[in-house]
Amino acid sequence: MERFGHIISTCVLFVIITVTIADNPGVKMRVTQNGIAYASTVAETFIRQALGEQKINDLSGKEGSFEWSVTSIQVQSITGPNVQISLNPANGGLTLSFTNFGVRLHGDWRAKKRVVFMIRGSGSVDLDVSGVSLTVTVGLGSSNGRPSFSSRNCVSSIGNLGIDIHGGLVAAVLRLFRGRLENKLKDSLQELICKTVNKQIDSNANNELAKLKVLLDIDRFGLDYSLVAAPVITSTYLEVQSKGEFYLRNGRTVSSLTSAEIVTGNDVNSMLYVWLNEYVTNTLAQVAHNAGLFRYNLKLNNLLGGLTDTLRITSQVGALYPNSDVELRISTTAAPTVKIDNNTITVSALGDLNVVANAQNVITANIRLSVTVQPFIRNEKLIATIVEHSFEFSISSTAIPDIDRNELNVLLNEALDDFVIPGLNIYGDAGIELPVTGIVKFYNTNLRLQRGVMLVSSDVRYG
Repeated sequence: MERFGHIISTCVLFVIITVTIADNPGVKMRVTQNGIAYASTVAETFIRQALGEQKINDLSGKEGSFEWSVTSIQVQSITGPNVQISLNPANGGLTLSFTNFGVRLHGDWRAKKRVVFMIRGSGSVDLDVSGVSLTVTVGLGSSNGRPSFSSRNCVSSIGNLGIDIHGGLVAAVLRLFRGRLENKLKDSLQELICKTVNKQIDSNANNELAKLKVLLDIDRFGLDYSLVAAPVITSTYLEVQSKGEFYLRNGRTVSSLTSAEIVTGNDVNSMLYVWLNEYVTNTLAQVAHNAGLFRYNLKLNNLLGGLTDTLRITSQVGALYPNSDVELRISTTAAPTVKIDNNTITVSALGDLNVVANAQNVITANIRLSVTVQPFIRNEKLIATIVEHSFEFSISSTAIPDIDRNELNVLLNEALDDFVIPGLNIYGDAGIELPVTGIVKFYNTNLRLQRGVMLVSSDVRYG
């Protein structure tokens, strides 16, 4: 019976996990009726398999001088069950229904009772249970940034229960009381089913949810997918709101950014929808800037395939600082800004360019960089590639009076093309994990860019 309760709670876990402080969430995820219906199908297959592999512990009891035991209990056959998971907005959760469940068990019994002398007996017993149904409503809330469950309105019934006892005189005596035994066992099982299910949902399932990972590690960064509110249940979908904030794993601080409201609309055709707004990408840009990810120190002779000696600027720097290594240093002066618009993601950054020799700034320039990013979904991750970039610069100071701006432009463009952009694309190719677990895979996936938001819509497969 404990195993049966565990199966119930696992079905609900499958639905909610398939789906982590700003004033508004950075991420919203919606599981629609189509997704719930698919979860019902998966749950039905899972339950049949789990029940078929069920191992039942030996049973024993004692009432006064009467002692009994049933051992070597085996599942002979299973019928059903039919499983349906449905949205229940009135009770703020999900309703899980099992119908048409039946099981036939076989085991060995032993019994003894002292009257004047000890009477002993043994044999086999067949137990046939059919027409079992169960309906339980599971309320959904939030606790410590994770979903939480509460069992409500559990009702169970057993259509028929039959006992067939085999084995000698004692078995013949027991058969005289079979009707009474069947009714007593039926009433006990009906009460035990809901008691076990309630325990599994209120205790065991919540213990499993407490282990749900809502803080993801991505290189030196963390991504916080903890819930900012309890799940929202309507007649057509279940919606989860998550923080969606990046932070530095070594020394987390509260982000100074705020999240705009995510307007989700009424899309329900796909099984799953995920909205990510600019708060997610801008907290990533902020922590990457703070971590020094956008700082580059490049040896001048590593640019242009080692042909920088052909440039006039090289000889000019060499005249001021003979026999010195010359570096091109590029860094952002503030966190880049990510802007999501219809069909376009643009990242804008301000930075400094320094040509350095002997630890002295020979040339200092201000840079304004703009890149266009193409996002797509791969293996349930949001991947990004820089497809275009442009820049402007203005020289703020120089030790070379007649500096050639065109040559400086060539050096900066080479640094971006060969080092900066490829390096950023490596991070973009690593991707951002979406708030789904490894138990589901995407198909029929579509990514749309809207003003301020990326929208991922997809159907899912289990396994």
